[in-house]
Amino acid sequence: EYLKWRITRFNKKNKRVIAKSTLDNDIAMLGGFFTWCYENEYREKQLRLSKRWILEIKANVKNEGTGRTFFSIQEYNKLLKTSRARVKESIDKWNNPRYFFDREYLHQFIIFSTHAGTRVGETLNLKWKDVKFNKNKQRNKCSLDLRVSGKTGSRKVITFFGSYYALERVQHLFKQYDRPINPDDRVFQVNFKKGLNYLLNDCNLKTIEQDGRTLRRDAKSFRSTYISWSLIRGQKHEVIARNCGTGIGVIQKFYSKHIEIEKYRKQLTEIDNYKNLYQ
Repeated sequence: EYLKWRITRFNKKNKRVIAKSTLDNDIAMLGGFFTWCYENEYREKQLRLSKRWILEIKANVKNEGTGRTFFSIQEYNKLLKTSRARVKESIDKWNNPRYFFDREYLHQFIIFSTHAGTRVGETLNLKWKDVKFNKNKQRNKCSLDLRVSGKTGSRKVITFFGSYYALERVQHLFKQYDRPINPDDRVFQVNFKKGLNYLLNDCNLKTIEQDGRTLRRDAKSFRSTYISWSLIRGQKHEVIARNCGTGIGVIQKFYSKHIEIEKYRKQLTEIDNYKNLYQ
C-alpha cells in the first residue's frame, strides 16, 4: 500500500511518471527497514517483500528516467539555434530586458557546460576566482583552467574553447546590465531548470528513446555530451575520466556503449601512420 501511495503521490506532485530506478531505491529502503526492525526485536518475524508482488507493482511503472543522455551535433545545433531565437524574441517581440538577460544567461550556461564537462553542482558552485582565462591568438586554442569542487572533492579542469567565449559573454552581459563581478561571486547565480525545460520542449529534444527506455534530458546532459564528443574525437578514456572527476569504468559502462560504431569511422579508417601494414 505504501508503494502504491508513493507512485500516485510522486506522479501527481512531479507531473511525470516515477522512474523504475527511484522505485528500486524505495524497495531497497523498505527491505532494509524491515531487517532493522527484526534485528532490533521490534518484530518477532521478519517481513519480506514478495518478488511476485514487486513485479506486479513495477509492471505499472513506465520505464522512464534521466539516464546519461547526450546531444548529437545536429541536436545541439538545433538547441542553440532555438535558444538564440528565443533570446532575440525577448527584445524584438516582448521588449523585455529581464527576459533577454535570463535567456542569454541560459544560452551561455549551455555552451559553457557542454565545453567544460563539469557536473551541474560544480558548475553552479563555480566562482570567478576559480577561473583562469588562457588566451591564444588562435580562437580555437583559447581555454579555461577551472578549480571545481563537488562530490569527488576538488580538482583542476581544462576546458574546450567554447567555455572561454561563454564566460567572456557572461562578463559582457553583466557589464551591460551594470552588475558588478566580484572574485567570490558565483559565475552562474540562478537555477536554469525551468528555463531549460521550456527550451528543450520548444526543440522537441526533452526526451529520447534509448535501450527501450524513454529518457529525459536535463542540465546533466551537457556533461554527457562533453564526454561522448571527447570519445568520438578519439580522446583517451583515462584523460576524459581524470578531467571529469570520474572513473574509467564509468566512461566505458555508461558512455562508450551508446555511441554508434559509425561515429568512430575516422579513427578506424585513418591508418596513414601504419602504411607498412599493407605495403
